[in-house]
Amino acid sequence: MTDPPRPTHVHIWDGDAVPAWLGSDQHWFDHDELVIRTPDGHARPKSGWWLIGWAGGWVTVATPTIGEREYGPDGVYSRLAQAEQSLDRVTRLYEQWVQEGSPPLGVPMGRWWDSRLAQMREAILRR
Repeated sequence: MTDPPRPTHVHIWDGDAVPAWLGSDQHWFDHDELVIRTPDGHARPKSGWWLIGWAGGWVTVATPTIGEREYGPDGVYSRLAQAEQSLDRVTRLYEQWVQEGSPPLGVPMGRWWDSRLAQMREAILRR
């Protein structure tokens, strides 16, 4: 399975400063209007629109609503990163448990499982 593409840069266009990561082959000005070369053709972002740089050097442009929904702090990409971090923590916890083996003699099984469930909950919910 290949990793999904990830944004490498996110910039909210303010109508003035072009971000340094945006190469001269990726943008130009038509009079005073910024033009961005995207995989889908040329885009003319308005102030407040999102410019998203991707690995591989391509750029996409998003309206403020789509930008926030997809790339903002509570957006799809942020939630995906949180889920991947949780999965990594759960995997490490599993590996730790395999190394630890069965509960020590004399430890009640219920208490041992309760401890494991508390650790699992923490691994999943930690942010």
